[in-house]
Amino acid sequence: IGVPAIREKSLRQTERLIAWGDDFGMKLGSPREPERRGGTVVVDVPDAGNVCQALWAADVLLDYRPGVGLRLAPHFYTRDEEIDQVMTRVRDAVAAQTR
Repeated sequence: IGVPAIREKSLRQTERLIAWGDDFGMKLGSPREPERRGGTVVVDVPDAGNVCQALWAADVLLDYRPGVGLRLAPHFYTRDEEIDQVMTRVRDAVAAQTR
């Protein structure tokens, strides 16, 4: 595949995560600028620690940084549909925690 192709896909998928976060009104904790962003997107959501725990229980792979938010990192094998699914699940877990 090669490093340039992996980086291109990473940028596209992290941009997709950011777009979903924006649509859902989530605060972004990682750089928007592609040249400043690695392969990780952090979204700050209410009660992020408990949201992360709930997502772990549902076999969603992500982690949590206290005071920063949920850390999402697609890999070279991640499909675009999985980006959409995980962000929908994050939105739903946030809604469930804040009820």
